[in-house]
Amino acid sequence: MSMVPLLSICIPTYRRGHYLARDIQRALLMTSRNDFEFVVVDNASPDGSFDALTAIHDSRLRCFKNTTNLGSFENFMRALEESHGTYALILMDKDSILIEH
Repeated sequence: MSMVPLLSICIPTYRRGHYLARDIQRALLMTSRNDFEFVVVDNASPDGSFDALTAIHDSRLRCFKNTTNLGSFENFMRALEESHGTYALILMDKDSILIEH
């Protein structure tokens, strides 16, 4: 992505990549806008989650994988650190947090 996105949708995840990949792919198909990015950080899932996510080829999706499980908070922080948007929307299991970057 050549310009700074307005919104980074940050998703720290563990063992949900297959479901997440499906949902992200659907969201990306619904719009051609380039003012957002998905930033997904897989917390060393052993189930192939990262492979499912990286199978999506779209410049608005950036995926990272921790080499070891960092725990929820550190994974959350890594997702935020990897984001480039003016605002960051953190999507966690059932909660979301919007912050100005």
